[in-house]
Amino acid sequence: MKIFGDFFGVKDIKEIENLLNGTKHKKEEIKNAIKNVNIDEYFSRITMEEFSRLFNIIKK
Repeated sequence: MKIFGDFFGVKDIKEIENLLNGTKHKKEEIKNAIKNVNIDEYFSRITMEEFSRLFNIIKK
């Protein structure tokens, strides 16, 4: 998985990408994969709920 954009976070987004590799693109599985992550360190002004909802919107 690759995440692109300007997020204004302080940590490297590759850490999130690595946690999500192999995870099904379903809201609950995404939330579970990154449950121990402080999302604010990677993305400015987005909640964990908002981030995980993106994966239910995206169709392959």
